[in-house]
This record gives sequence, structure tokens and C-alpha cells, in this order.
Amino acid sequence: MKKVILGIVIGIVPFFLYSQVSDLTISPDSLFYDNALYNTTILTNNSIQPINLLSVQQECFACVGNWYWKVDTMSVITPHWIYPGQSVSVVVMAWGGIKSTLNDYKHSTMAIQSSVGLQYCHIFLNSSLISDVEENSQMKLNIYPNPAQSDITIEFQDNSGALKIIEILNSFGGLVFTDKACGSSYNLCIGSFPQGIYIVKIHATKNCIISRFIKD
Repeated sequence: MKKVILGIVIGIVPFFLYSQVSDLTISPDSLFYDNALYNTTILTNNSIQPINLLSVQQECFACVGNWYWKVDTMSVITPHWIYPGQSVSVVVMAWGGIKSTLNDYKHSTMAIQSSVGLQYCHIFLNSSLISDVEENSQMKLNIYPNPAQSDITIEFQDNSGALKIIEILNSFGGLVFTDKACGSSYNLCIGSFPQGIYIVKIHATKNCIISRFIKD
């Protein structure tokens, strides 16, 4: 009888140990910058044990060719325990300043260190976007008041009067508002927006300008 019980216990132990293996999922694990300067990746604990998120690399240490990326915002401050089923969002900004006609990607990795080991999120920046950032830097953008509670004014300081597309994204990269504007300024009611940081993208004929505001 003792042998039978011992055999059952020995059989259960490997399964128990296997079930304790933690799994921190990075989704997506590759961020492609083709026509935007901001992307978001989500770190999710898909295990049955808490995972300690120790650190997330905040900027590019080895980018060459005059391009760069950095973590713009995170939903938590590390170190931080992520419990089963919970997630952490990381918004990454990438840009550059060299002229290039090559339709290829600059590549880097963002290191994510946790109690389950070292993982990486890949970052790819299209060289054509690097060219656009440099050549189309003439248009300026002013948002006020910032922070704001009920209304903001988006002021375009290029005086061209050209048609512009306005996009407002939340800190997770989700589109929450879009509209068209033709004048030199645009007034937007944000009273129904949840509190947080919002990204403003203005698309013109040859421009894509990025800014942000805070909703109190």
C-alpha cells in the first residue's frame, strides 16, 4: 500500500511543478513603425503564480544611424508584481533624423526582466519614416490647456489652411476620436474622456505630427 501511495505522489510531483511554471506573455512581441511614432505592447501574466516585473529597458542603448526609441509611458512603475490574469501596458516611441530612401527597417530590442527571466520585445523602424520625420518638421502643434478637464484647443502653426486629419489615441494606442479640420485651430470637448494621457496625431498632405495631452 505504501508503495502505491509513493508511486502516486511521485507521479503528481512533476505535474505540480510543471503547473507552477510562470508565463509572461509579450503581445505583440514585435513593434513595427511604418506610419506612426507610438506603439503599445502588453505584458500579461498567463500563469497561476505572481510574476515580479523587475525592469523594462527605457531607451535604445545601441541604435546607430541617428534613430532612437524610448518608453513613453507605462501603466505601472517597476518593480511591480503582476498577478495571474493581470496586464501591464508599455507605450514605446520611436523616431529618427536621417534621410533615407531605403524601404527597410532599423532593428533594436527592448529588454524586459522579470522573476521568470529575461525576455525581449523587438522594435523595427521603417527608414522611410525616418526620412519623413526630418523633412516634414516645419508644421508646429500647440495644445492648450494642458492638462485639461473639459475642452482643449489644437492649434496648427503652419498657417497653410490645408485639410488635416485629427486622431486621438489613448495610452494603450487605441483610437478614441477622429475628425477633419481645415482651419488654423480645432476645439475638442474631452469631458467624457477618462482621465489619463492621450496621444494626438495630425495628418496633413506631407506631414504627420505627434503630440499629447493629459485629461485631469
